Amino acid sequence: LMAVIAVGDFDPNRIETLIRQHFSRLQRRPAPRPRTLTAVPDNSTPLVAIATDREASGSGVNVIFKLPPGETKTVGDYRRDLMEGLYLGMLNNRFSEMAQKPDAPFLGAGASKGDFYARSRDAFTLGAGVNDGGIERGLEALLVEARRVDQFGFLESELARQKQAVLRSYERSHAERDKTVSGAFVEEYIGNFLDGEAIPGIEYEYRLAQELIPSITLQEINGLASRWITDENRVIIAESPLKDGLKVPTEADLLAVFDRATKAPIVAYAEALSDDPLLERVPAAGRVVSERTIRAVNVTEWKLSNGARVLFKPTDYKADEVLMSAYSPGGTSLAPDADIMSASMASQVVNLSGLGKFNVVDLRKKLTGKAAGVTATISGTSEGLNGRASPKDLETLFQLIHLQFTAPRLDSAAFAAFRNQMLPNLANKGAVPEAVYSDTIQATLSQYHRRGRPMTTATFSEVDIAKSFAFYRDRFADAGDFTFLFVGNVTPATLKPLVERYIATLPTSGRKETWKDVAPGFPRGVIDKTVRKGTEAKASTLLVFSGSFVPTPASRFALRTLAELFQIKLTETLREQLGSTYSPSVGASSTRIPKAEYLVQVQYGSSPENVEKLTKAVLALIDTLKTKGPTAADVAKVREQLVRTRETEVKTNGYWSANIAGRDQAGEDLAGLLAPYDQMVRNLNPLLVRQAARKYFDMRNYARFILLPERLTP
Repeated sequence: LMAVIAVGDFDPNRIETLIRQHFSRLQRRPAPRPRTLTAVPDNSTPLVAIATDREASGSGVNVIFKLPPGETKTVGDYRRDLMEGLYLGMLNNRFSEMAQKPDAPFLGAGASKGDFYARSRDAFTLGAGVNDGGIERGLEALLVEARRVDQFGFLESELARQKQAVLRSYERSHAERDKTVSGAFVEEYIGNFLDGEAIPGIEYEYRLAQELIPSITLQEINGLASRWITDENRVIIAESPLKDGLKVPTEADLLAVFDRATKAPIVAYAEALSDDPLLERVPAAGRVVSERTIRAVNVTEWKLSNGARVLFKPTDYKADEVLMSAYSPGGTSLAPDADIMSASMASQVVNLSGLGKFNVVDLRKKLTGKAAGVTATISGTSEGLNGRASPKDLETLFQLIHLQFTAPRLDSAAFAAFRNQMLPNLANKGAVPEAVYSDTIQATLSQYHRRGRPMTTATFSEVDIAKSFAFYRDRFADAGDFTFLFVGNVTPATLKPLVERYIATLPTSGRKETWKDVAPGFPRGVIDKTVRKGTEAKASTLLVFSGSFVPTPASRFALRTLAELFQIKLTETLREQLGSTYSPSVGASSTRIPKAEYLVQVQYGSSPENVEKLTKAVLALIDTLKTKGPTAADVAKVREQLVRTRETEVKTNGYWSANIAGRDQAGEDLAGLLAPYDQMVRNLNPLLVRQAARKYFDMRNYARFILLPERLTP
């Protein structure tokens, strides 16, 4: 019943030898253990489970229809799977569209089909997260929409879009077939061994999808649900917070919903999607006015006629990927304290609203079959964009960039739907121990400043979407101080005309601005806080060390290596020696603006009675590291870890995009990402780590936060 799977960049003969060496000693049983297939019994009457919990953060409902198991052995089976995927995709699109409405019956909903707890069963599942008290309404909406599809079917336009989306997905996977990560192959082989799943490979599947998907008809799709939604083998699961004044439906209430759903009047789904292009008018091109190349990292810089900058790095790490980011100094630091909540939600308000003539639902439909997307971001000290695209959809990416600056939308109905999704979670935060704990940490580390308040129903109520939209418009009113970065499978010849047409023509007024330092940094001194919340006999501990920082590559490297080494020591001591926690973690970060500061966080879970013992163990490890330093063997482990991580990360677009942007904004030499970094790794030694420990584990400036239950269980 055992298999060994090995996938990676290795010598096959060597790996086979190692496998035989380590596994051949395992002997076959004289009487092999049978592989049993657990049966999930049928049920003629519905099975209903209703769960309540005082610490639950929200309400939800699932209705499950148990089905016979399916298998994919033949081309006919594969065609059936494609049909089912198209059906589920279209139904989920409808659920997503419904959730965008202010009076939506659920916060979010979805349909799925797959294994049901055992390999002997499949199941069709409809599920929704709902407002507290809205379980029955949400369940009815799920059933009514499934009945709408069963009665009227999908539209030809829906099927055409879904086919286009699925085929585009296959096309992208096929384009990346030579870049597939090892883990993806492992999962394929596991599925084959455990479930007998076919693994013909993406080349064959791509050809099959191209052949089969066009042949699937709307009539075939529309007949699927009638076979899945049955009177027998139903399971209904509802969950709700347990709190005063909140009515939780009974089993009879939930079963009555099915009767109402079958009798509810239903009209056919309709849609009207504009044929207008994304951009009403394609702008006349601007121009690149200067160019320079940073040869060490193969990055080119263009300065544009409107003052904007463009950096780009062509790569071949992925055939079908181009990453884009843009950044400009300012951010919410330029908003008055009184408007900070509106400013902090500004990018979210626009991202929820769509672009140009298209709301977010219609924009999603308009972009079907296009592998391109852009979202706006506004942080404390900057504003910008993040996006990605396939090389063949680059022009769509650039049009979306242009629209983010020139045609953002304010959709009050979309924000009302978002507000209705947020408020139930915010209202229940006070009952969730981890949320109360997290909010306490955030408020303490921000020194209770207005700008550092956690999101609550009270702070969320301060959001004025008109102010949010005005702040967004102001932040993106002048592209002249923006830098646009592109990393991926793109050439200068392809990129330049798009840059000149869509970025060099963005509005500019020549204003000069930067961020402001408007909030205090991390608190100084020693802080010890205990939060008592919840009833479960478990504890969480967080130690936070902070202080001023010199933001240089060498300092960041020292801070990183300290965290890597301390993670090793923490795991060895707390988990493997003491056996008192499962997954301790260490994280380190630093900021350059608005203040140059560092943060080292050590966190772990434990039983309440072990909190003090583990704190003493952690502080003892820190003291040893500061006084004696690490061993050469420990440093060698860190060096090897850094080298292995480096081998893979430098072959990803994400690494180059993040590090080019970070160094560019810091005014640091991009060439430092190569040989100088490798030299720091080679030079890593116990003394460097010991010095970092003395500097960054400052016992004069640290905080301890503990989460304990309100009362210990016997």
